[in-house]
Amino acid sequence: MRGAPRIVVTGTHSGAGKTTIATGLMAAFAGRGESVAPFKVGPDFIDPSYHALATGRPGRNLDAFLSGERLIGPLFKHGSEDADIAVIEGVMGLFDGRSGAGDFASTAHVAKLLDAPTLLVVDAGAMARSAAAMVHGYASFDPEVRLAGVILNRVGSDTHERMLREAIEPLGIPVVGVMRRGKEISTPDRHLGLVPVAERRREAAGMVERLGEVVARSCDLEAIARLARSAGKLAGEPWSPGIAAEHRAHEPVRVAVAVGPAFSFLYEENIELLRASGAEVAFFDPTTDEALPEGADALYLGGGFPEAHAEALAANESMKREARSFAGSGRPVIAECGGLLYLCRDLDGTPMCGVIGASARMANRLTLGYREATAAADSPIMRAGNTMRGHEFHYSMVEPESGGEEAAWELEGRGREGFVAGDSGNVHASYLHTHWAAAPEVPSRLVEAAVKYRESGGRESGVGASSTRSSSILSLPRPTNPRRTRPEASAVGASPPGFSRLPTPEASGSRLPASGSELIGVGVGPGDPEMLTLKGLRALEEAAVVFVPVGDAGEVGRAEAVVRAHVDEGKVRRLVFALSADEAAVVRNHREAARIVAEALRSGADCAFATIGDPNVYSTFTYLARRVRGEVPEVEIRTVPGITAMQDLASRSGTALVEGAERLVLLPFVGEAGLLRDALSSGETVVCYKGGGRVPEVARIAKEAGRLEGAVYGARLGSGGEKVGPLEEVDGRLPYLSTVIFNGKGREFDG
Repeated sequence: MRGAPRIVVTGTHSGAGKTTIATGLMAAFAGRGESVAPFKVGPDFIDPSYHALATGRPGRNLDAFLSGERLIGPLFKHGSEDADIAVIEGVMGLFDGRSGAGDFASTAHVAKLLDAPTLLVVDAGAMARSAAAMVHGYASFDPEVRLAGVILNRVGSDTHERMLREAIEPLGIPVVGVMRRGKEISTPDRHLGLVPVAERRREAAGMVERLGEVVARSCDLEAIARLARSAGKLAGEPWSPGIAAEHRAHEPVRVAVAVGPAFSFLYEENIELLRASGAEVAFFDPTTDEALPEGADALYLGGGFPEAHAEALAANESMKREARSFAGSGRPVIAECGGLLYLCRDLDGTPMCGVIGASARMANRLTLGYREATAAADSPIMRAGNTMRGHEFHYSMVEPESGGEEAAWELEGRGREGFVAGDSGNVHASYLHTHWAAAPEVPSRLVEAAVKYRESGGRESGVGASSTRSSSILSLPRPTNPRRTRPEASAVGASPPGFSRLPTPEASGSRLPASGSELIGVGVGPGDPEMLTLKGLRALEEAAVVFVPVGDAGEVGRAEAVVRAHVDEGKVRRLVFALSADEAAVVRNHREAARIVAEALRSGADCAFATIGDPNVYSTFTYLARRVRGEVPEVEIRTVPGITAMQDLASRSGTALVEGAERLVLLPFVGEAGLLRDALSSGETVVCYKGGGRVPEVARIAKEAGRLEGAVYGARLGSGGEKVGPLEEVDGRLPYLSTVIFNGKGREFDG
């Protein structure tokens, strides 16, 4: 069996543009009606989510460390079955592999195992003839790697392109694509890379479509397809989860698998192995679903970004209660990385499930790398002494509190990690991400543990009865919207879990309110009623209810004053968001506000929320929207930006924020002093906002940095008592909604 035509897209280094080009090629070939099989070298979960969106097929990983060399070919054949072409995105630079192991687990290693030609993406933005030297070096470094073509990225002009082509032509390696500099395509990222598709599906779909169009007109698709067809023959049979799963339960059990925006990190083969082991997979979203899937026998919480959705997870008390009760019942629970954080008592002080006696917090240091692990204790998936390979990738830390749990793993050279918890050791929680293709006994053992629990008589009538089994769980009222459910696994088909064809409420037969209501965050300027934009005014006029934030019931807030100057007072409703050092009181305010807004939305009313400036800068609306979506998941949410205090102060003081290529830095007063020092030393223009009580401290740091002269401040802009003037004249605290602009490069601050 030859295997599908295939091409590996690699880069000279991380950031060269290989993800953009690989995803664009997938979308471009798919746009021509071809069936494209997408792959990613290495353990990454996020890039495959974009690949799946581009192709309509599950994004899969090829990792020689996690699955072993012998499975690379079979896994490729399995994932590319019936495909017209396979596009394989590399990892880091072409020859970057496992630290200390040569090219092992690198893109070059996988390309050789697949006998696949490679396309080298070169960031040519700051090069001309030197690009040829780089291509020559990559082509000759390892003769076993066939560098079949070059794609030049960030090319500035026709002249620049001609210089690059003339330099590379003598090498005999064709240039099959030229990507120009531009901002046609942008993808948001954060601390672990791109934002996963599950968190921005609509925007991501539009971005991938544009990406395919750009790549289609910038690359020679026919030439690339010819190179893909030149790939060598692959020996052996495709990998099969049915063959790999040696033990199958006699009676199917149901495994609840977390998906959604907070839990989108799942390897497709893991899900396939669960099914092959006799499990019915039922997906659920812990940010919105009120209960675990009915009749669940085991729980699988994969990785993701619970830190980015901590408020929604914390607000879903019903789901947290179910997870605690499920774990307390003795049924098997498996959690990886993000799932571990969710099972902790809290995450950065935000309450989580409390299954594990530990607190989690975000850190400034990245923990990253492959791991050789030995099971430190018996658990639903491991026996003490069993070995496993895995991967860590996180910016968080978990600090045990109770000391009652055993460790899950002994990591080679790193000590103990993770937890085996529960009265019967039924909870296995760890930072380690594992790919089960090389260890099919893991899903088999999980299913067997679920069968054993059921046969022991411990199972009552499914998860719905779990709250009656644990009297220590506080009984909390459910939200008023009916429980959302997910369809059975068979309804999902081959779609990647948490991705392109996730079950929708309509498909699952849920009974959500059909109001179709909309919640709009409207920026109303820094406080001046005349600075309300026409778009904002139209949104306020069209809304049935306009909510305004106030600090207490006796004051008229600045946003409220603007709203009342333009809309009928009969549709204005006030929400209390008192500033307080009492965090519990702040949380209560937000929850009560969300309840009130959700109630209005359920009645079918379109609602607006007015806030100063940009709704996502003064972030009260952001917090409110997250909580409202937790109660009314189907609500449409959008924002209308207003004139910001920064813009207003720049205009009133005659300050040019950016005249050319200066760096503009925005940060709140409430941030750490070190952040301000760094900003003042590196940014030509620095704007501080949100927390004017610290202005005297800000002025002191600015003076030390040589940036005080010329800085301007604005307080109560657009309202009574407005003040605009030099920062050096401030001699006391300013109101919370104050702004300071530092303009002009000062001397370097040495800390």
